[in-house]
Parts: sequence; structure tokens; C-alpha cells
Amino acid sequence: MNSTDLETLVPWIIEHGYLIFFIVAFIEGPFITLAGGIAAALGYYDILIILGLAIIGDVGGDALYYAIGSYNNKILKSKFFRLIGINDTKISKIETLVHGHIRKAVLLVKLSPVLGP
Repeated sequence: MNSTDLETLVPWIIEHGYLIFFIVAFIEGPFITLAGGIAAALGYYDILIILGLAIIGDVGGDALYYAIGSYNNKILKSKFFRLIGINDTKISKIETLVHGHIRKAVLLVKLSPVLGP
């Protein structure tokens, strides 16, 4: 990528930043939230708008992924999990554990990028 491309790309990203931010937050929330916070701190965007878009995008994306997983639960069980050696008994145990401790499960999943290596 040469400097002419960057001279065109950077203003375009700044101009359409909120839309781009929301779309990426919908797909991958935590990383883009950090980037949006940095951009807001540098004065490119309003922090309150970034915060609102981050919350809506992250929760909306998670809800969509949950709906897809819930809808395709039987398909995923039969194809994907068997490929990696997880049988129906193990899946049932995990489902029981997660549903019995839903708040802890959501907290663990949300904190896993922070707690990871």
C-alpha cells in the first residue's frame, strides 16, 4: 500500500468511522471498542457515541450468534462436535452447567479475552 492509498483511505475511515465502528463492533466487539476509545481520546470521535455503538454492536452481535447457535443446535451437534470428539453426553453436561450458572458463564465468556494468555 503506497502513501496515496493511505491519503485516500484515512479520511474515508474518519468520515465514515461511526458506521464502520458499529459494523466491526457487531462482528468483534472488544478489540474495536479499544480502538474506538483511542480514536475518541485523540479527538476523532465522540466517546459517548462510541460507547453507545460499542454496547449496541457487541450485545447485538452476541444475540445474533446466540440465535444462530440455538437455531442450528442439532446441526452443530451432529457435524461439528463429533469431528472434534465431543459426544452428546458431554454436550448435555455442558448445557446443564451453563444453564444452571448463566450469569457466571456470560461473565467468563466476556472476560476471557482479558484473562487469556
